[in-house]
Amino acid sequence: MREITSRLSFDAVVNIRAASYRMTTILSTPTQPGRMLGFIVAYLAAHLLSAGSLPAEQASDSPVKIFILAGQSNMVGRGVVDDASVPGTMAHLVANDPDYAFLGDGDGGYKVLDDVWIRYGAASGPLTAGYGSSSSTIGPELGFGHKVGALYDEQVLLIKYAVGGRSLGNDFRGDLGVPDLPFVIATSAMDPHFDYTQVERAQLAMADPARHPAFDGNVKVVDARQEYNGLTFWQLFS
Repeated sequence: MREITSRLSFDAVVNIRAASYRMTTILSTPTQPGRMLGFIVAYLAAHLLSAGSLPAEQASDSPVKIFILAGQSNMVGRGVVDDASVPGTMAHLVANDPDYAFLGDGDGGYKVLDDVWIRYGAASGPLTAGYGSSSSTIGPELGFGHKVGALYDEQVLLIKYAVGGRSLGNDFRGDLGVPDLPFVIATSAMDPHFDYTQVERAQLAMADPARHPAFDGNVKVVDARQEYNGLTFWQLFS
């Protein structure tokens, strides 16, 4: 997470028009996956700093809480949004489970968070359903965004970055040039019928400073297996 104070508006930060073509081109270039994240953050930061020329009604003087949601297939998200007649969809949960009613807008649609912005590839906007693998799916950004939006008074910006085969030390943090950038790792819950997999054990070991001294004090690991107990679907190897 990085905190940047400047005058900004949504248009200046994530709905950039003339330059968005250049960003989309880089994001769609498969030969440069390791440079995407650094470009995105540098690009957004530059526009944050140049937003001072905005009219007063389009800008505000306050810090922005920036969270980088980095991962691989799990971060993409394939949770189906519609329809309400199908158990397991977001629409069905919002309509039938009080625990998920907060995701709805009370009028058959889904809540839009103006205090939480998101950028994922070429898509951007206030956080709502539709920032998963397609406009009809969701990923972990939705629940996370609702939580941090309620937690912080400041504006929140989520930068979602999901590319396979990337490492924390060499790619996610290396591309940014911030080797001690704080990260929280959620383990990939695999098969509930077996003991921890090799992947899970490797992820848990990232919190061991003896094995990963570069992560000491700046990387935390959350054991997600306990959170998924009782579910009938688990993420499998990909």
